[in-house]
Amino acid sequence: FPRPRELAPAANPFGPDDGYYAPQPHRDRPRAIVEASGRIFVALQGTETQPGRELAVLDAETLEVLDRIEVGSSPTGLAVHPSGRFVAVACRFASYVPIVDA
Repeated sequence: FPRPRELAPAANPFGPDDGYYAPQPHRDRPRAIVEASGRIFVALQGTETQPGRELAVLDAETLEVLDRIEVGSSPTGLAVHPSGRFVAVACRFASYVPIVDA
């Protein structure tokens, strides 16, 4: 089997040297959401040139952010195991699927 790896994002040609450039605020870009074991998991995809690497974990009742878990580059899709105990994370720029114990 091939070794797990991540792709490097392409450089953004639009930057401070461009006349139309303006600094932008940080955006996590939530992409997918699932509920498992009383918690809500949100995939924070980021952008093509600045991919996110985290899942936000929220309490399902209070919506308080409990944790941020680092996973692969640009988490895009989430799936809950039928038991409800595990969450699989599909990452846009990675050749592996991290599994999180909910």
